[in-house]
Amino acid sequence: MLAALVLAAGESSRMGGSPKATLKAPCGRSFATRIIDVLAESGVDNLFIVTGVHHDAIVAAVTADGPRRLPAFVRNPNPARGQLSSLWVGMDHAITPEVEALLVTLADVPMITVEVVRQVIDGWRASGAPIVRPAIGDAHGHPVLYDRSLFAALRTAPLEQGAKAVVRAREADILVAAIGRAGFVTPAFVKPGATVVDVGMNRVSEEADVVGFFGEGSKRHLAWQQRGSVLMGDVHPAVADVAGALTPVPGGVGPLTIAMLMKNTLTAATRRVR
Repeated sequence: MLAALVLAAGESSRMGGSPKATLKAPCGRSFATRIIDVLAESGVDNLFIVTGVHHDAIVAAVTADGPRRLPAFVRNPNPARGQLSSLWVGMDHAITPEVEALLVTLADVPMITVEVVRQVIDGWRASGAPIVRPAIGDAHGHPVLYDRSLFAALRTAPLEQGAKAVVRAREADILVAAIGRAGFVTPAFVKPGATVVDVGMNRVSEEADVVGFFGEGSKRHLAWQQRGSVLMGDVHPAVADVAGALTPVPGGVGPLTIAMLMKNTLTAATRRVR
């Protein structure tokens, strides 16, 4: 089963307060309705529109258009937290045990086509890839399809970075984890065979957490029983089963390595922007 979210919770401040989802596409129907029609014709089972402050206006516009299939309308109570918060709200309603993948698109991208959506779905079914999205060269478009294996990663992505953090992590051949949260990077974030550099250093004091990460009776659990805490990185131990290489914590990355790594990362990012 497939579900789809149309994210339409933005304030549309640049539009003078008029929600983009209610603007008219060339076909004469609202942006939101046209997108819903395309998704329905493409074979998506469950359709949702995530709204915000313009909830009533969007519901009225879509209902008046008489779409192929009326979607469920879900309201984000606090869209100011960012687009990822709307994704979370939508997932709370859309994700059931039967849903195998989730399509996500934006209300201000109304000209998606049935052909493209079907190609995204067919590409996922043929490859089993965790993320499928249309692209022309280096430019990526919508909708983005997330396989069920990424749902947990999407729910734990940082709000300030949004779902892009998951997409970029899954595409990286070298992933540097420097977050400051024990075990935050799970296998769902990691491209199979990638090299993972764990810069994090976290002290874990709760026995339940230690057992959850390393297993009861493991070396780390025994160390916790002796010391009352253990050190671990930002990467979950299970990542070792997916990554091509994973630096250990402690004992993998020292202060000098961290300093040089961050310097080179900043230099590379600066060159890319230029």
